[in-house]
Amino acid sequence: MIKSMTGYGIGETKRDGYHITAELKTVNHRYSNIYLHMPGHLLSLESTLQKMLKEKLDRGRIDLYLKIEEDEVEGAYIPKINHELAKSYYNELTVLQNNLGFAEELKIETLISLPEVLKVKEADQNEEILHDLIVETVKKSLDSLLEMRVHEGTELCYDLIQRLDIIEREVEQIKLRAPQILEEYKARMRDRINEILDDMSIDDDRLAMEVAILAERSCINEELVRLMSHLGQFRKNLDSTEAVGRKLDFIAQEMYRETNTIGSKANDSVISNYVVNMKSEIDKIREQIQNIE
Repeated sequence: MIKSMTGYGIGETKRDGYHITAELKTVNHRYSNIYLHMPGHLLSLESTLQKMLKEKLDRGRIDLYLKIEEDEVEGAYIPKINHELAKSYYNELTVLQNNLGFAEELKIETLISLPEVLKVKEADQNEEILHDLIVETVKKSLDSLLEMRVHEGTELCYDLIQRLDIIEREVEQIKLRAPQILEEYKARMRDRINEILDDMSIDDDRLAMEVAILAERSCINEELVRLMSHLGQFRKNLDSTEAVGRKLDFIAQEMYRETNTIGSKANDSVISNYVVNMKSEIDKIREQIQNIE
């Protein structure tokens, strides 16, 4: 079944002190363009995520948004004291205190408050756990996105089938009309010759030759056969599980070309009306195809 290129999917994972949200948005595009919106320290995951998305999404602009929140847990932050620096501060302050004659005792709080003596840093993250959680979350958003794209693809398929049905009905009407064109042309030519010759005898062989020439010029049987073949190929590709958007676009172009030729060769007002209706439906089909992967 065909899939739409437009879709949205979201996935969430809350585990191991993390709350990860992955959002996927896709829109129409002739090629496959993937854009990852995530924190800079996760760039090592870029190739993995790119590969995941390419395996499931053949065409379209694809935007992945990653949001990562950490829970406040015990042990998340670690204090670190620079003992050598603190000792140097103490020695220098002691010398200064003796030189100035201060009798007040030097307190530990004073040392800790001095620049670079006490630092608080985040505990080392387990990157493997974080990466696994991100991949899991992106898979959830991808499944959600694919479900939506398949659903929209089903709606597109239904619309396209209806339009193919309309075109086929018009083709059947053209097939019924085509044989009548020659008979009407033959009758018109006979009437005109009668008017010119004023009821003089008509050379039936000459008339038959003229009708034969017209028949050859206006024969649309081959175009009708090719058009029906294109319609059949179009229907067949609607059932494909592969990305067929470009192929359907090419088939639709061929359908339009054959339809245009039918209108030009037939040179008949009735058939022209059928052709106008067919071209209108093909235009709508080609517009819808732009949404198909």
